Amino acid sequence: MNMKHAVVTILCIFSQAVFGSTAIPDTAVSACQLKPSRWADISSPLPGVVSKVFVKQGAAVKQGDALIGLDSREESSLLRLAEERSKFAQRKLSRNIIIKDSGLLPEQDADELETESKLAQLEAEQLQNRIDRSTIKSPFSGIVVRLNTEIGEKVSDEPLLSVANLEKLHAEIVIDADWYRQAQTGDLLAIIIQGRENAVYGKIKTIDPLIDSASHTFTVIAELDNRMNDLIAGQRCGLATLNET
Repeated sequence: MNMKHAVVTILCIFSQAVFGSTAIPDTAVSACQLKPSRWADISSPLPGVVSKVFVKQGAAVKQGDALIGLDSREESSLLRLAEERSKFAQRKLSRNIIIKDSGLLPEQDADELETESKLAQLEAEQLQNRIDRSTIKSPFSGIVVRLNTEIGEKVSDEPLLSVANLEKLHAEIVIDADWYRQAQTGDLLAIIIQGRENAVYGKIKTIDPLIDSASHTFTVIAELDNRMNDLIAGQRCGLATLNET
């Protein structure tokens, strides 16, 4: 047995162990591309003007990190007024509790005092919530891949920035429908990346539940570990042919 034949035999054994009796050949793949495992185009939940930009393009961020701050000076002033109004309403209500408990305060007046206090408190909470939302935070850990705003710009419907998780990549693989039953969630796929000699291995995360009738294909998404940052989203890929005949 020569070296080439030995290598092919080993690959065939590996193929059978991972995929069953038959591996999916590269010839069955019509498209394959690496994509971020998560991607978010982040817009502002509120109208306003950008007052702070906490990150730069290419920066690593963790979930909950501040990304963009909107000018909230007006809301802060209104909040102080609302808080004073709430305190006054609470003091007013407290002064009348004894009269209320004794039955000397008309029920309608007592109800108005309680309602006034609750409304003032709700107004303050509403303004505080608006101020909290004026700081836009990262929904997950990742990399700022796009930054589309700067201080002084008025926000619009367009995303202010985009965050992507590149520690895990997804290989989106379009496969001929004849091989539909050969792929199972959790299986490993040997994936050839454009520009790399050695295959990398990805675990099948999802399988398209429907076959596209027009192209007679289905899509498989395999997840690849990219903590070493040696793979690049956007690269083209393909399956390694493990069962040569």
